[in-house]
Amino acid sequence: MQTPFNPHYGSNQSVSANGTSASATINAESQSVRVCNTGSSNVAHVRIGSGTVTASATDTPILPSSSIVLRKSTSDNKLAYYSASGTTLQFQTGEGGF
Repeated sequence: MQTPFNPHYGSNQSVSANGTSASATINAESQSVRVCNTGSSNVAHVRIGSGTVTASATDTPILPSSSIVLRKSTSDNKLAYYSASGTTLQFQTGEGGF
């Protein structure tokens, strides 16, 4: 049974993804991350991990104008993002949603 996503209020981050992978620090203790692609035309790709994390076109795609909740390990403290054509992402840590 799917549990609703319960956000950690105040943890939302907004970033511009482009043709170079970048990463942001996320709460390691959270069990999930909701990623929203707020752009209307370009796909983004994300990868969650710890330490140095790099995203590429072979990682999890986030379609334009959509969102996804990803489960993560409690040791994961980085979210890497990439978009070949550029877009804006918002992501927020929390619990549940899967």
